Amino acid sequence: MNAGECSALNELHLNELHLMRTHTRMSRLHFNVKHCVDGRRAWSAREPWGKPATKLERRPPSCVLRQCHCPKHGLRLLVDRAGLLASAEQGKLLPFSKACSHENFRQSWARFERLGASPSAVVALMRMNSEIDVRPILPSIRVPTLIVHRQGDVRVNVEAGRFMAEKIPNAKYVELQGNDHLLWTGDTDRVLDEVEEFFTGSRSAAEADRVLATVLFTDIVNSTKRAEKIGDRAWHDLLGHHNAIVRRELLRHRGREVRTLGDGFLATFDGPARSIRCALAINESVEPLGLQVRAGLHTGEIEVADDDVSGIAVHIASRVATMAKPGQVLVSNTVRDLVAGSNIRFHDEGHHSLKGITNSVRLFAVER
Repeated sequence: MNAGECSALNELHLNELHLMRTHTRMSRLHFNVKHCVDGRRAWSAREPWGKPATKLERRPPSCVLRQCHCPKHGLRLLVDRAGLLASAEQGKLLPFSKACSHENFRQSWARFERLGASPSAVVALMRMNSEIDVRPILPSIRVPTLIVHRQGDVRVNVEAGRFMAEKIPNAKYVELQGNDHLLWTGDTDRVLDEVEEFFTGSRSAAEADRVLATVLFTDIVNSTKRAEKIGDRAWHDLLGHHNAIVRRELLRHRGREVRTLGDGFLATFDGPARSIRCALAINESVEPLGLQVRAGLHTGEIEVADDDVSGIAVHIASRVATMAKPGQVLVSNTVRDLVAGSNIRFHDEGHHSLKGITNSVRLFAVER
């Protein structure tokens, strides 16, 4: 499929013009994709979601108009208002939503605006776009058409997308959650999935990200009995101190916290020696609190998705942790072999059968 056979345009105000091009060159197009479009910007009885003429007359923002009449100060006004989010405070003048909360995005968008057109061209384009009306040609479009629209779009009312889909014969309409207008902000994966399925008839299965890592599980020994003994409030405070200590040691040893497990932690490391030293430091640091922690470690390939980890290596590390004694750091033979020469000493705990694991695993306790 080459550029002449497929057409997919988005932003800024190109959609309406592109529909006209689609209408006149349908023999050269096989697909037509639109994202957050409207057929007419001005209000009418049939398009009550459109902007009243008086409101369109007030656009573009006054800062752009002032720039045309005051070049000495105009650029600063444009950057401050349109580029650096003063207009975004109103929630509708910028064609994106959550993305504008990030300073880097605001800076890049300001540069995009400055390089995109001169101040006078901006005024002319915005006035021209307010007068475009492609409604009469919609029923004559015959190429397969996909329209994707986000329900809370801050720039184009969702009713406009629904209207377009109704008027274009056999158009496929997909309505997504969210309020971002730009195609490349918000849940972009969902938009791309819809486009891919429209073009190819299927969606590619997302391949999980697999990495080699050392997995650490920790667990407070006899936590339930301790909580019952000291009471809920005191236990909550004690658990908070424990969590702070664990996170401090994870940071110091460059570990990554995956999630908390009630009174324990799941974390990953890119180096097995540091993971062992982190577990030992946690054990030593919580002792003044009157706590004992058991820890289990295993190294293997894990799957990383949505800030979580999974796979057989995670399962083995979890089972190793359950075999550890109070205050003990227990590791698999894989971890022991990988840290050879690190001056970390071990005590052989023998082979053990772990639940859900076919073969027995040789375990080693780290000597303190």
